[in-house]
Amino acid sequence: MDWSSLGDWGSLTSIVGFLVALGGLIFVGFQAAGAKRASDQTRERVDNVLTFGSGNRASTLIQEMKNVLQKGKWEVGYHQCHTLRALLGDIKRTGLSSQHDQSINEAMENLANIENDLDAAIRKGQNPRDIDRFNASLSSIQDTLEDILSKAASGQGE
Repeated sequence: MDWSSLGDWGSLTSIVGFLVALGGLIFVGFQAAGAKRASDQTRERVDNVLTFGSGNRASTLIQEMKNVLQKGKWEVGYHQCHTLRALLGDIKRTGLSSQHDQSINEAMENLANIENDLDAAIRKGQNPRDIDRFNASLSSIQDTLEDILSKAASGQGE
């Protein structure tokens, strides 16, 4: 038996094995890329659902706040303001565009000012200084939310 001819088969087998392994790695790479795309799409859909849920709750709360403030229920408005800031924080964490992120930051700052004014008025037993300004700020926040929700619905914004 000539063992030297088996050496050539061993080399050929090694080359074939290498090519099969390389093909397997390429296949796994394509599968991983596809899984990442699917994961990104799922994350975007979840963010949109969270944005819609928090955005709709925030929009409803804004309308309630306007009514409460018009009725002079400062303590209720104060607590709703805190809740609304938390909802805006939830929306902010869903990965907004830089423009919407800035708008939410401004809205949260405006709400903090309203909350501080309400707190000061409650402590002094007085009416807050400028309810019309509060309502204007709340309307502006509501407009921002509607813009964010419409962009999320069309798949453009987030």
